[in-house]
Amino acid sequence: MFPRVKALIALVLMAAVFAACKRTGPAALHVIYVIDLTASTIDDARAKAFDGVKEPFDKGLVKRGDSITVIPITGDALIESQGVILRFEIPVTREAYDEDLRRLSDEVIDKLQKMQEKAAANPYLSSDILGAVKIADEEFAADKPEVRKVLVILSDFVEDEKQLSFRTSPIVASEKAATEAAKKMAGSNHSLKGAQVYLGWLQSSDLKKMPLSRRDAARTFWTEYFKQAGAKSVHLSSDGPGQLSKFIGSPNWLAAR
Repeated sequence: MFPRVKALIALVLMAAVFAACKRTGPAALHVIYVIDLTASTIDDARAKAFDGVKEPFDKGLVKRGDSITVIPITGDALIESQGVILRFEIPVTREAYDEDLRRLSDEVIDKLQKMQEKAAANPYLSSDILGAVKIADEEFAADKPEVRKVLVILSDFVEDEKQLSFRTSPIVASEKAATEAAKKMAGSNHSLKGAQVYLGWLQSSDLKKMPLSRRDAARTFWTEYFKQAGAKSVHLSSDGPGQLSKFIGSPNWLAAR
C-alpha cells in the first residue's frame, strides 16, 4: 500500500511542477500595428512604416502562438476598415522543416505590399485615428487574459474627420485642454490595460502646417489618452519609423515578450 501512496504523491508533485512551468512560461504576444494611410503622410514615411511591421518577423522576435494585426488609419474606421485589416497568427504546431512559417512569411510580404501599393495609389483624404484605435481595443479585448499586448501606432496623430479636427478643435488649443479632453474621451475603457504602447510620428503635410503649441497639445492628448486607457507604458518618438527598431529590441518589447 505504501509504494502506491508514494507513487500517487509523486504523480501529484509532477503535475504541480508541470502546471507551474506552464503558468510561468512566456505568454503569447499580440502586436497591433496601426498605420496611417492618409494623404497627409508622405509616401516614403508610409513605406518605412511597413518595413517596421516586417521587422519582428525578420529578427525572430515573434514566436509560435504569437499574432500580429495591421489596422490602417482611414477616413472612417467603421466603414472603410472592414475587409482591409490584416491578421497573422503564428501556428503553435510546427510542420516539418517549418514549412508553415515559410508560407506565413510569403503571405505577410504579399499582403503588406498590396496594402502599401493601394495606399500610395489612393490614400485616404481624412484621418480617423480614434476610430482605428477603437478597432485595436476590440482586437485586444478578444484575446485571452494572459496574452501580452503591444500597440504600435505610426501616424502624424492629426485627427481630422467630420466630427473632430485637431487642426481647429479647441481640445488641442492648449496642453491643459488636451489633458482634460483625453481623460474624458478615454472614459472607463481599459482594454489596453497592461499594454506597451509606441507612438511614432510620421512626416506629414498637416503636421507641418500646425502651430508648435497645437502640436505639443496633440502629443499631450495622445499620451494622456493611452495612460487613461490603462497602458502600462507609453513611448513617444518624433522619428516614428527610425526609432521603431530600437523599441522592438528594447526591454519594453522583451518585457511584453
